[in-house]
Amino acid sequence: MPLIFASKPFPGSNHAPQTVSPSLEVVRTKFFGVRGESEIRGVFGSRPIQYYHWIFDGNALRTYASIVAFLEALDKQVGTNDTLIEQARTGNSSLTTIETFENVTFDGYQRVGPILQDAAGTLGGGFWVPLLTNWTQIEMGRP
Repeated sequence: MPLIFASKPFPGSNHAPQTVSPSLEVVRTKFFGVRGESEIRGVFGSRPIQYYHWIFDGNALRTYASIVAFLEALDKQVGTNDTLIEQARTGNSSLTTIETFENVTFDGYQRVGPILQDAAGTLGGGFWVPLLTNWTQIEMGRP
């Protein structure tokens, strides 16, 4: 399932996203002698999005240096705001968009394992690395 951010695909494969409900601005007040609390609600705020992702590409990431260069370029994307699209292959092998997140900022990634060589060729050869990519969807609208 490829991810596309700022019109650039993330090579490799990812698991389903981990998301939570958007934050909601709420002020609760308890007044002396009054039963219960009062509540003033604002608008929805942001929410985090995470993808566990295997970065690999048997053609573009054939060398250790090429995957290190990819990660360095990814570091430069931190703080970029754009649309995040998740696609999947359907039964006929065509890509279908299954989730679109608007107004998303890339917060960076965590390497959750070492850079490894695909010696068996299972992922097309070259090198690969597991990442946890972190995003924030900035605005969700009104409650």
